[in-house]
Amino acid sequence: KTFGGEEVKRLAEILKSGKNKTLKSISASGHAVPQDALELLGSAIASQNGNKIGSIAIGDEQMGDIGVVSFCKGLGDSNGGPLESADFAFKGISKEGAEMIGKAFGASKNLQSLILYRNPAIGDDGLHVLCTAALESSSKPFPAL
Repeated sequence: KTFGGEEVKRLAEILKSGKNKTLKSISASGHAVPQDALELLGSAIASQNGNKIGSIAIGDEQMGDIGVVSFCKGLGDSNGGPLESADFAFKGISKEGAEMIGKAFGASKNLQSLILYRNPAIGDDGLHVLCTAALESSSKPFPAL
């Protein structure tokens, strides 16, 4: 079954409404999700009421920087919200996406796992900007990792 934009938007509405009583993890890696839905989901995770989503793996190899930036933009200034695990493996991320991940999660007190493998375009430069962005977010970046 496809888990696409419409499904993600419905899920985001439920998270924001406080009706989520059991879901703690979203595992939908490999599914194409448009950037507007990713931003809405990020916003819903950051501001959700009720049970908290602690783990996410969403998007496919075409998600790219634009998808990661959209998701992280949705998280806003929440420092990654309640997320304890974020799986961005095999998402076509490069330096731009890595930098946004550093900005969005660098000061997170919750993040315990950040998965970035199979994104060769990140490279050394991308890891450098990820760490620099995280340092700009917090004097002690990624404190729970």
